[in-house]
Amino acid sequence: MEFKINDSRINITENIDYLFNITKNRKVLLLYPSNHDGFTNELMKDNFIKMGIKDGERGKSLRTYEIVMIKLIENDFQKNDAIVGIGGGSLLDLAGFVASTYKRGIMLINVPTTLLAMVDASFGGKNAINFSGIKNVIGTFYHPSAIYLNFSYINSLEKKQILSGMGEIIKYAATMDKNLFRYIEKNIEKVMERDLNAIKKIVYRSIYLKYSIVKKDEKGKNGIRDILNAGHTLGHAYESITGYRIPHGIAVSYGLVDECNILSYLGYADNSACMKIKELISKIGIKRMKRFRAESVWYYIQNDKKMDGDYIRIPAIVEIGRSDILNLNRGDLRNAIFESGSFG
Repeated sequence: MEFKINDSRINITENIDYLFNITKNRKVLLLYPSNHDGFTNELMKDNFIKMGIKDGERGKSLRTYEIVMIKLIENDFQKNDAIVGIGGGSLLDLAGFVASTYKRGIMLINVPTTLLAMVDASFGGKNAINFSGIKNVIGTFYHPSAIYLNFSYINSLEKKQILSGMGEIIKYAATMDKNLFRYIEKNIEKVMERDLNAIKKIVYRSIYLKYSIVKKDEKGKNGIRDILNAGHTLGHAYESITGYRIPHGIAVSYGLVDECNILSYLGYADNSACMKIKELISKIGIKRMKRFRAESVWYYIQNDKKMDGDYIRIPAIVEIGRSDILNLNRGDLRNAIFESGSFG
């Protein structure tokens, strides 16, 4: 399966030989989570050099970036060489940022090992690291040449990782595809029991939905891409407040519900859609944590990259499967956060 986004071509494959064929004449740095050395077993070739790095959001740092850059320089990597990132979304974010900046860009191949990474970080071109406690504040746009999907990784995931991936998938469904939303409602047991046919269906549909947006607005210049940020304004704030102890997709699911409630309070979102989203998230097993303090939430939202002067761009779900992008006055958003009853 090949997707074209401007000058970039991204091949998505379940055939590992494709990965080996496009890297056979290149030196390859294989980045993997240092606590999951087994991930490298099926990927290692003579031209591969493996490097374990810290997993999770705390690994997306300038220090880790510097360590990887030193490794590339010490091993004399050239413009024609490649980076393969295998792991979850945080590792793929870092791998993409490294690949996009080393010698102004070398080949990148993503191998997502979590459900969340399959539908989020592996595709779309956004790469970033965190800085000064702010998520994704330093980043680039850079597409992988290939994405290798090995669905057998799904069987090794903890339940919370499945839930995290489903939080992001429900975002796609709630904002863009009512049929996907209905499919998830009717097939919750299959999905949560890791039926690979059901998992593949929702993964490929989610990737296509993301592609349908990114091809129109690769770098978020005309506002179309903002629909992919549903749940992320509050979700990123929740991650920062908790020191990234909440898995990203679960934070997004909380954010999706709370943003919907806030925008419903302001008259922009459909309250019945908010209730359906909350119900589906609850049915798949995502349990709500205690409410966050309004002061803390507002503190982190002010550093959100979608904030532009007195306005923030945020999707409002007008019905399941359809959203409008709002330029919401920051004062109105602040008032809703403090007055809607969604926060402590």
